[in-house]
Amino acid sequence: MKRNGAWIMGRQCEYVSNAVIGATLRYLVILSGLILSFALSAEQLTVSSLIELKALGFTDVEIKEQVVRSGEAVALNQAGIEELKRAGFSEDMIRFIEQPPPVVPPPSDQPGGTGQEQLPPGRTPIEPANRPEPQHRPPPITPAETPPAAPTYPRGLVLDIQHYLNMLGYDAGGEDGIMGGQTQNAIRRFQNDNGIRADGVPSTELLAELIARTQQQSVPFQGLAGGWHSTFYDDYGVTYEMYLDLFPDGTFSTSSQSATGAYAEAYGNYTVRGQELIMQNQMGAVQSYRFRISGQNLIVRLPGVSQEVVLSRYSSELQ
Repeated sequence: MKRNGAWIMGRQCEYVSNAVIGATLRYLVILSGLILSFALSAEQLTVSSLIELKALGFTDVEIKEQVVRSGEAVALNQAGIEELKRAGFSEDMIRFIEQPPPVVPPPSDQPGGTGQEQLPPGRTPIEPANRPEPQHRPPPITPAETPPAAPTYPRGLVLDIQHYLNMLGYDAGGEDGIMGGQTQNAIRRFQNDNGIRADGVPSTELLAELIARTQQQSVPFQGLAGGWHSTFYDDYGVTYEMYLDLFPDGTFSTSSQSATGAYAEAYGNYTVRGQELIMQNQMGAVQSYRFRISGQNLIVRLPGVSQEVVLSRYSSELQ
């Protein structure tokens, strides 16, 4: 009998222990959920935090409350959407998370109006006593002035000006018709060199002056016009054969081939300024070479070649 009584008492203790443990676990789950809920209300929700709420047993309604309380939509990419689906979130729930309704602030308990209607009955506001005006008033604060917008110029005009500036050796950069700082500086240099007020502004008058200066430089073209040829070595000992054809109208074509089989050719416009041969290729790139003429030889300094390259005239009848 004692044995049975002891057994019954033991079972009852076991039941009580299990109940206490179960209640404690439920309390910890509820407490962790509350802690997580308060934490999530203070910061932006993420896919991981939403899945954690789901795992803790929060219902869709409770999760929606957390989303609305956070005040921000949860940024979801395709990977995040797939994670939510695997965690048991429905399509409607995912759409709600992406676009929650706006938070409406609670109505204020304070009455509106100007304040006059809040006075007790029979009371009127007291007029302030007359006070002397201050002797010195601070100057009124004026808003900062908006800087004027940069002027715009016709793209065709700027493109032509860039072209002739490059032909004359004033590096205006790429010929794109966009008025930038490099083009403006090139205009100023040209204006300074030719006694024109250096305002850096493109105009039809400036374009006419550039064209006139280009035509005046047609005389040096005649001295260089013709076909030139050379075989030379670069600083690495590679042999090159080059042909350079200069035409009276200020255009050129050139081709070169190395002993390794590399071949290159180009064409474009050239001008002469003193002892500089300025060549602009078909891509708009400008390169300047120092040169001198000795008899029937055109002696040029080329990049990558320490020694002067001597080109001999092979034709003087290029048209």
